[in-house]
Amino acid sequence: SPIAALAEIIGPEVWLRAVIGGRDGHPPTICGDAKRPAGQMTEAVTSVIEQLQEQGVAKLLNGPADM
Repeated sequence: SPIAALAEIIGPEVWLRAVIGGRDGHPPTICGDAKRPAGQMTEAVTSVIEQLQEQGVAKLLNGPADM
């Protein structure tokens, strides 16, 4: 499964984005993002993880090979 993440410092904030794709790059793709003060990166990561979990990331990553 393709997995991408990008963190950018924009002024006093960090913007974290993540995208997860289905096996072999097939749909669906799910996304999460969070903006937080730069000193709160852990909170940004937690927020993105929660968003991905709500969209079924475990099933997407652990699904059958013939999805």
